[in-house]
Order: sequence, then structure tokens, then C-alpha cells
Amino acid sequence: MIKTMTTLLLLASATVFAESVALPVSKELIQNAAPINSRQAEGTIYFRAVTSSTARSDIDVFPGLGLGYRKSFGHSGLDVSFNFIKGAGWGNTQKLEAWTAPKVTYLYYINANSPSSFYAGTGLAWGGTSYRKTVTILEEDGITQTLSYQTSAFRGLIPNIVLGYEFLRHELVTSFVELTASQPVIPSYSSGLLPRPALELSLGAGF
Repeated sequence: MIKTMTTLLLLASATVFAESVALPVSKELIQNAAPINSRQAEGTIYFRAVTSSTARSDIDVFPGLGLGYRKSFGHSGLDVSFNFIKGAGWGNTQKLEAWTAPKVTYLYYINANSPSSFYAGTGLAWGGTSYRKTVTILEEDGITQTLSYQTSAFRGLIPNIVLGYEFLRHELVTSFVELTASQPVIPSYSSGLLPRPALELSLGAGF
């Protein structure tokens, strides 16, 4: 009897002790732990709206659209996109047509597991640009003569650098704002002067 009671007491004590002891878990570790099925781990198909401007004395803005896929691996990410820009500018005196297919960019996220993060990256694209400017000349007799000419055309490799901010990274619909600087450098075809550097500001949404 005494032996049985002693055994029961030992079992009860062991149960209470097991329930009262918990392994210490770092609060920082919990906060920084990425969700297993997070949106960035699955990859995101996105659409983007683009505005582009070339570095010329008469700067203008041209609209565009893009379609891409983005996937992250911890702090690193890979972005593959197809983009098209075409427009006549505000004054209808400059016409730009530009495309990249594909554009591949490596991204580095500052806060890898956060629902929002700044990122930077660099990449390379295969693409082309065609730029034309229209000049209007007013003659002395009042007759207006319009002269159109193409200043540059390019097709080849276009390196770029990007800086952006991505938010709602763990949600069903994600978004980002991105600034891209690019410069066509290695042509397979070109005419006229080498295209100037271009800046692109884009707003994207993915799912």
C-alpha cells in the first residue's frame, strides 16, 4: 500500500513539474520567424504601371505597362518581367517607344521576414528603344514648316539598378513602388546616338 501511494505521488509530481516547465523561446526569434506559407516564398505574379523619362534637356514623361514574376529567398529575390513603354510626351513633340523582354533583376531585401521592406538590386534586360523628336520651324513669311527626325534607335543589352519598397508581402495581394535607372550599352543594332540614361517610376500589384 505504501509502495503504491509513493508511486502515485511520484507520478503526480512529475505531471505537475512537466506542465509547469516550458522551454524558453526568444521573443526576437518569434518576431523574425517568417510564415511557412508566406506570399514571398510562393512567388508573386504582378502587373505594373510605369512612367519613364530620359535624361535630355527637354525632359518628358512617357507611360508604360509591365507584367512580371517575383520570388524571394530570405534576403534575396529574383524578378523577371516584360515591359513596354510608348508615348508622345506632354507636348506631343517627343515620341518614345521602349521595351524589355525579358528583364531579369536580383533584389536584396533589408528586412527579409517583415511584411514590408525596402529593397535594392541590379539586373540586365534584352530590349530596345526608339526615340523621335519633332521640331517646328516658323518661317519669316508666316508659313510654318514641321520637320520630324529620329534621333536614336537601339536594340541590345540594357543594365539597370533599382530601389524600391514592397509592402503587404504576406497578404493575398501585394504591392510595391520602385525606381529604376537604366542605360543601353551593348547593341546588336543601333542608329543615331547612343540612347541617354532613363529613369522609371513604377507602381505594381501582385497576387
